[in-house]
Amino acid sequence: MQPAQKIGIAWYEKAEWERLRQAASDPGELDASFEEWELAAITTECEMRGRGMLIERVPIRATDLIAWCKRKRHPVSRSARSTYTAEQTQIVNRQGVV
Repeated sequence: MQPAQKIGIAWYEKAEWERLRQAASDPGELDASFEEWELAAITTECEMRGRGMLIERVPIRATDLIAWCKRKRHPVSRSARSTYTAEQTQIVNRQGVV
C-alpha cells in the first residue's frame, strides 16, 4: 500500500513574501503583510489537519517562482502560484523531502 500523498501549502519566509508581493500581478489578492499571511496560512493548515488531511509546508522562493512564471509566460498570479506550488509538492512527494 502506497502512503497517502500530502497536500502542499506554499510556505514563505518574510523576505520571500515581500518579493512575491512586489512581483505579483494581483497584489490585492494577497494579504497586506507577511504577518497576516502567516496567521491565515497557519489557520488553514490547522483546519485541514483537523479534517484528517496530510499537509506539507512547501518552501517557496519568490525568485524561483518568478523565473518559473517567466519560462511559462504566466503572470505571477494566484493561478500561477497555485500551479507552481502543486508542482513543487509533487517533487517533494517523489523525493520524500522538502
